[in-house]
Amino acid sequence: MLDRLSSYKSSEKITRYFCPTCSCHVLWHGPGQQDWDVPTGCLDRIDDVVKFTKHIFLESTHDGGFSDWLADSSIERTATRTNVLEPGWRSAPRPSPPYPQTRLHAHCECKGVQFYIARPAPPSSSSTHPSTVDVYVPSDSGPADLHENETWWLRADKQKFLGNICACNSCRLMNGFDFTAWAFVPTSDISLDADGTVPFSRGFGTLRAYRSSDKATKRFCSVCGATVFWDGDIRPGLIDVAVGLLDAEEGVRAESWIEWMTEKVSFKEDAETRAPKLVEAVEKATAKWGVEVQGRKGPHGGFLEAQKGKAQ
Repeated sequence: MLDRLSSYKSSEKITRYFCPTCSCHVLWHGPGQQDWDVPTGCLDRIDDVVKFTKHIFLESTHDGGFSDWLADSSIERTATRTNVLEPGWRSAPRPSPPYPQTRLHAHCECKGVQFYIARPAPPSSSSTHPSTVDVYVPSDSGPADLHENETWWLRADKQKFLGNICACNSCRLMNGFDFTAWAFVPTSDISLDADGTVPFSRGFGTLRAYRSSDKATKRFCSVCGATVFWDGDIRPGLIDVAVGLLDAEEGVRAESWIEWMTEKVSFKEDAETRAPKLVEAVEKATAKWGVEVQGRKGPHGGFLEAQKGKAQ
């Protein structure tokens, strides 16, 4: 089977194997290791089969990452593999990057895919008008109809991009993991250089495209297998960027750039047959985090419900 997979040696201890067609990560293995690691998103069932016991290597996240969104008290949090961290831990901020603070560097593990995101800047960030919204979008005023000129992808007085956690089967089977964190970014705010002079394109570096439906394309690094973009035909001027690529100083959640939609896990219905307990635990934890950290209204505080039939 391994001869049908692409491999990437991410360290001296770990080789990752992924599908060269759709980028789904299916196996991890280290030299001399008897067992093989299988990403849980590849499994058809999680509840009562897999028990999550530890969040490891949180030191590299700088802010705790997803561990705050799967915050079961029985799950240990460690900086590396062994040293247990206190609740609410945050490491020191990263050193300032050597590029303008007005742009956020994004890159995959091998750096075959690199690009830069500018801060939202009206009118360009507001100029794209998707004909539909395909996520659960938070609304401060409660459920309402989207107006054509409503820039739902911009938050915090249009100073941040909207981010969300998706549990759809398409995203899960594309990367091998149960949840995918996306930020909605206008292509006008993406450049291929730090100065913003090279505009965004859909074919650069080691990007590879996978047509996951007749209305959507997933883009990933062909060398290391990193998920990069979800690119829907319904909104060509607005693209989903995988948040794991973002090199924000404050940590992997990039909170100075992203306001997270915490009222609801998007497309949780796809997980109802394989991992209902897991997705419920994450939804409760993110709602709590949203109230405490972002001042959101909680799980029933108001959101615009997506139109049905996402083009996955």
